Amino acid sequence: PLPKKCRPGKPTVPTITEEEDEGKEREKVGFDAVLVPGFITGIWGVLGAIFSKRSWRHSYFRLVEEFADWIFVAIIVRMARLKKKRVMEETSNK
Repeated sequence: PLPKKCRPGKPTVPTITEEEDEGKEREKVGFDAVLVPGFITGIWGVLGAIFSKRSWRHSYFRLVEEFADWIFVAIIVRMARLKKKRVMEETSNK
């Protein structure tokens, strides 16, 4: 059960004090101050390793190319299925 009974027809809106608002703003700035350098360090750690080692670079780009080919084939197969389904529906409606 709720500790406070509300009167019907009059909703209560919780108010945020100025101190709470400052605390949330400070928390957001702190989060951003940790997130941004961590993201940059992670990205450069991965990209630096990929671009500095020739075998990793070739493996990475091979993986990306295979993934792009897989997506292309999946799209073509789905388009062919939809086209076949549409043709079958048109011939069955006649």
